[in-house]
Amino acid sequence: MKKNDSLVYYCIPFILCLVLIVCRGIIVPDRVLSWDVMGYYLYLPAGFIYHDLGFKDMSWINHIVLTYQPTSTLYQLTQADNGGTVIRYSMGLSFLYSPFFFLAHFYAKITGYQADGFSLPYQYFIAFGSLIYSFIGLYFSRKVLLKFFNEKLVSLLLIIIVLSTNYIQIVSDATLNAHGFLFAIYAVLIWFTIRWHEEQKVNHAIRIGLAIGLITLIRPNEIVCLLIPLFWGVYNKTSLMEKIRLLLNHRYQVLLIGVLAFVVFLPQLIYWKVYTGQFLFYSYNNSGEGFDFLSPHTLKFLFSFRKGFFIYTPVMIFSIFGLYRLYKRNKGVFYPVLIYFIVNLYIVSSWTCWWYAGTTYSSRSLVSSFLLMSVPMGYFLEYFFNRGKVLRYLILTVILVLSVINLFQFWQFNRGIIDAYRMTGKYYLAIFGKTHVNNEDKKLLLVERSFEEKEHLPADLQFRKSTIFYDGFETPVKELNTHIESDTIYTGKHSLRMDSILIYSPGPDIRYEDITHGEYAWIRATVFVYIPEGYNEELPCLVVTFNHKDVSYCWKGESPDKVTVKRGEWIKLSMDYMTPEVRSVKDDLKVFLWHRGKKMIYADDLKVEKFEP
Repeated sequence: MKKNDSLVYYCIPFILCLVLIVCRGIIVPDRVLSWDVMGYYLYLPAGFIYHDLGFKDMSWINHIVLTYQPTSTLYQLTQADNGGTVIRYSMGLSFLYSPFFFLAHFYAKITGYQADGFSLPYQYFIAFGSLIYSFIGLYFSRKVLLKFFNEKLVSLLLIIIVLSTNYIQIVSDATLNAHGFLFAIYAVLIWFTIRWHEEQKVNHAIRIGLAIGLITLIRPNEIVCLLIPLFWGVYNKTSLMEKIRLLLNHRYQVLLIGVLAFVVFLPQLIYWKVYTGQFLFYSYNNSGEGFDFLSPHTLKFLFSFRKGFFIYTPVMIFSIFGLYRLYKRNKGVFYPVLIYFIVNLYIVSSWTCWWYAGTTYSSRSLVSSFLLMSVPMGYFLEYFFNRGKVLRYLILTVILVLSVINLFQFWQFNRGIIDAYRMTGKYYLAIFGKTHVNNEDKKLLLVERSFEEKEHLPADLQFRKSTIFYDGFETPVKELNTHIESDTIYTGKHSLRMDSILIYSPGPDIRYEDITHGEYAWIRATVFVYIPEGYNEELPCLVVTFNHKDVSYCWKGESPDKVTVKRGEWIKLSMDYMTPEVRSVKDDLKVFLWHRGKKMIYADDLKVEKFEP
């Protein structure tokens, strides 16, 4: 290879990083510390500015939310069984943000900006500083790929990763989300895994241990990264026995890897223990989301128009095709790649909301595996490039087209043409190649779901209305006989008297599959409540919720206004509620009146209506 050519290929990672910097500069980072990123980041301001990692004083974070509006609800925090409040997400990304956080904090103090952790210096320093990790990732990716391919093919593979996938959007737009950082650390892990298998040096082992610990600290489910060094070089019984002997012969280095990984994760264990009373704490305590390991959503995850990985990142299909070539050429790498990919895909596609995240148009959870997936892709491309110019130029043309489509989708996503949550096949085809959409196109999207506390049945749509539950408390029920009232009534002859003993009214328990077979339905719940004169306790709340395995999720309530409520009269409580994206069609709807005081109140005519589009 000519010296000048070699220099150009060597500069490819730098050129790609420059592209990412330009993209980041075009998309001004004025609200990057928001939503999920706010949860990753909160450890830093909570620990070093407000000295309140347990959120004993909520005034400072409420002020942040009011001032900068980084989130609509504080879902980034969660409650432990002991009553403590902790950050929902693990602290790994805070470790990586920290150098730029401290620089920003110093800059804010000397320039007069608010040194509160969220003013513009923090947004800019951390957003642009994170691009350093992108360069590290591409630098080590090049080193890894050069172990398998020549400079030309390595440069092409790096260009494909950056320009033909959602990596460019994740790194330059959704800058502070976990997956771009994970890509970089995976590149370090794979490189030193290769180096350790070449030379069993302590320095290589140290870097493997630190990388495993940091990857797991960022996202605990990424502990599957262990599979890469564990199975590296294993492809049959003989190689397995050789690997076992290798690990035993260097058992102190293996132990060092484990100890370092544990030490990196230790701060998280200490944090959980201090504020929850448990060393291991599962923070996703919303039963509406979680892992469905017995029924993974793998096909939807890969092929749905709602963020399907191969729909929006089709170039990665070359990786699947390349697995056969990898098997034929390099079995010692084939098995760790295949095992990791299958196990990781199974885990990420088992998450209930497999389409999660409004930060990208494709699945972001596989971005961290792009380097590993580019190895079989490289063998696929190499095989066809060696079959003559026609095939070579055909493949390059396909890659060019997919890159253009990917970059255009990036642009469409930032313009709101590609929707983060509501894509359908019909809508995708309708907006393919378009620079704007009309209202007719938007009708092809999935229904728009509100993130607000209060929902209202749309007045501009047509619905089929039916009553699915009504209770006037007229029919005697053994369990309620002592709480049936005949003096204070709204309609009929009886009402329900509620007190410190009866705090929940009876109500419906209806499976989703018995409500609708469609995408959604609206529920309207109403009840009449009598608040006696002189009542000064907590007012009752009309509750609508879904239950998964007897645990509530998507809970919403409606209470009378404390100031304007009329005592000594019957008042009507009413609320509209769109059914959530249920985990199972067997999840059940529950509607009831919750009496939160101890003095008597009365309830009558609890009714639940269904509105189907």
